[in-house]
Amino acid sequence: MTITDHKSFATDQLVTLALGGTATKGADYVVTPNDADQDAEDYQVILPVESRSVEVTLKAMSDDVDDPDEKIEVSALLEGSEVDDMQAVQIMQQQQEMPKITVAASRDTIIAGPEDLIMTLTREAPLDDALTVTVQLTQEQSWLSDTSYDVTFAASDAVVFLTFPAVNFSSSIVQSGNLTVAVDSVDGYDTGEATATVFVVSQAGPAVTVSLTHSSYVFEEDADSTYLIVTARMAAGMPRGANFVVSVLSEGRSASRPELTAVRGVDYSPLSVMPGLEEEDYALENGRWVGRDSVAVTLLNDDVREGRESFRVYLQHAPGSFGEEIQLLNPDTTSCSGDDECRYPVFIDDDEDIPALDLSVSADEISEEDEASSTATVSITNGKTFAADQTVTFAFAGTATEGTDYT
Repeated sequence: MTITDHKSFATDQLVTLALGGTATKGADYVVTPNDADQDAEDYQVILPVESRSVEVTLKAMSDDVDDPDEKIEVSALLEGSEVDDMQAVQIMQQQQEMPKITVAASRDTIIAGPEDLIMTLTREAPLDDALTVTVQLTQEQSWLSDTSYDVTFAASDAVVFLTFPAVNFSSSIVQSGNLTVAVDSVDGYDTGEATATVFVVSQAGPAVTVSLTHSSYVFEEDADSTYLIVTARMAAGMPRGANFVVSVLSEGRSASRPELTAVRGVDYSPLSVMPGLEEEDYALENGRWVGRDSVAVTLLNDDVREGRESFRVYLQHAPGSFGEEIQLLNPDTTSCSGDDECRYPVFIDDDEDIPALDLSVSADEISEEDEASSTATVSITNGKTFAADQTVTFAFAGTATEGTDYT
């Protein structure tokens, strides 16, 4: 605060300040420089000789009392006359800093259908007690039916998660837009930053189609490694690949599948895996995101001549996945719709299955009757056994006549 005169004085002048209002000097504020007359009721300051102004500083003091905003009213007297009008200074109460609650989304953009949306709520200390907060949902499209959720921080926990499962997002929405999560006011907490907005991508039709790379597979029984490739193709206009899981299973010969010849556990190891495609598995191909993951197939080599064997692998939605947004395809690229679809044939060939028969005779010569060596044994051998009886035809020729010279 400054007291100013347009002319200087020839001697020092004593200026008296009457400090009033709702604020209390010494408790709510202090005045500097020190009072020129400590015994005077009011504050006094010297306007020096030949000086046209003098400054007085009012400094607010911090206390632990939650007072309403307070005011200092200041009047100045010089030689008993009031100097100008009364001036007022407001003391604003220091805002008590409260612990914060904040919200963070698992990602800025999600693709409706294939992906979960996870919100992480974090609170600052104190953490001694459990705390339940209400989360409100604002949507530009009606992806989720529920718009209010109660979330509870357990005692001692600073973090809690709110998950919006992929299956809860409506597949009927064909337009993209924003989804905002905000925490309602909570006594004793600052929720001003407890909000997060996510852009949700929606489109007409499935977000992704899934198939095996080939419509059928042929493997050698003794191959060192055999793999199937699961291929995912995002819909046109998708910003990236989606994270999701599918199931790949197998079926072989059984009473209900007599057309299949390979036997589970005998010709191949049963297959039941859930390959998961991650965002890093995708690459742009002709303007669309395409991802691939490999699935190992274990074949069992045996010593039985069986010819070409067959079994099938098939695709299924993983538990909790959304069938309408993750579309499985048949080998002919049509959409799978029935229980007996999404089946891909796998054939097993074995080079060793090709017959390699050996013909042998136990003796080069046989003598006529009454001689010591009168018989010879003709044998046919194969390197592998057969899965079924086989008929072998012998052809005899030469100068000897069957039935006359030998039997």
